Amino acid sequence: MNMNIILIIIYSIILMKKVQTKFSPPLTVEERSLLFKFRDLLDNEEIEYDEDYFTDTILIRFLRARKLNLKDSFKMFTEYLKWRKEEDIDYIKTFEFPEEGKIKQYYPHTFHNTDKLGRPLYIEKWNNINLKR
Repeated sequence: MNMNIILIIIYSIILMKKVQTKFSPPLTVEERSLLFKFRDLLDNEEIEYDEDYFTDTILIRFLRARKLNLKDSFKMFTEYLKWRKEEDIDYIKTFEFPEEGKIKQYYPHTFHNTDKLGRPLYIEKWNNINLKR
């Protein structure tokens, strides 16, 4: 897996974790009902997934993406889990980046909390770059 893909996925995970509890449109009665059915379907089919990561906010996105069609949403979600496994996406949780300190020494940057919409703030410290090092 190349470094660009890893960084994109890390950014996506950070973004999803920050946004998932904020500013999500409220659920309609139909959506809430389908969400419970969706969770029951996942349990009944014994689909293994990280319930801490795949919160209601994320699961409802699968339902909304398939216009609240339970069967299509289930298919989409299981294919997504299969893709995550094939591409070893969860490797990112244990990914070690020993060069990070060296990179930050020459290219100082950081993430700092979130803005009002829950998006992560990325800060590049241009004034600290020393090209003569």
